Amino acid sequence: MEYSAYWMAQEIDSVGMKIETLHGIFHGKNPGHTLEYQGKCCVCAKETIVSITKTSSGYGFIGGVIHDFEAPNFIIKCDVCFHQGSKKTA
Repeated sequence: MEYSAYWMAQEIDSVGMKIETLHGIFHGKNPGHTLEYQGKCCVCAKETIVSITKTSSGYGFIGGVIHDFEAPNFIIKCDVCFHQGSKKTA
């Protein structure tokens, strides 16, 4: 499976999302468990669905990434904007 982004379990912080937050969200869940978040991309405003899957060695993101995640608030960046850095794509 090809992920938009991939965080290894031992990483401390990635792209504004704390690995401890991911560990907390997926605590007790088996590898393969997936959660989805929907919202507008913070860069281009495109409606975006981000799927986060727990893997055997970390977490995979499809559709984009989530930044500054603090339930219930989060900021989504679509896959295109994530891969283009801070360039506006609208």
